[in-house]
Amino acid sequence: KDSCLLNVSKAKNDISICHEIKTESFKDRCFQNIAILNLDLSICENISQGRVKSDCLIGIALKKGDYSICNGVRYEEKNFCIMQVAKLKLNHSICYTIQDEDYKNICIKGVANAKQEFINQDKK
Repeated sequence: KDSCLLNVSKAKNDISICHEIKTESFKDRCFQNIAILNLDLSICENISQGRVKSDCLIGIALKKGDYSICNGVRYEEKNFCIMQVAKLKLNHSICYTIQDEDYKNICIKGVANAKQEFINQDKK
């Protein structure tokens, strides 16, 4: 029943259905879906599981192309979030907001690769 409610809430973009879901993991995914559909960070606050809440924020950061949203993400996923936004925006300067030097370098290389793929796509 909860998985059905999860699917209906997403299809209807109806947060009230999320409140009817009993299973915590399904309820959290429901809030995540509605938050990302509406680009509404405040809905992510309804999520109880840290990992799902981070996924919610990352999803909105990517849709908005706004790496500042990554500051609200759990530490383990923060660098990943920033890197994904940098690759999406094809902007290596975003990588310099990453504190960890290794991850910063991975980010810069990732953006360079994404730019190269974009250029190669453009040539086709």
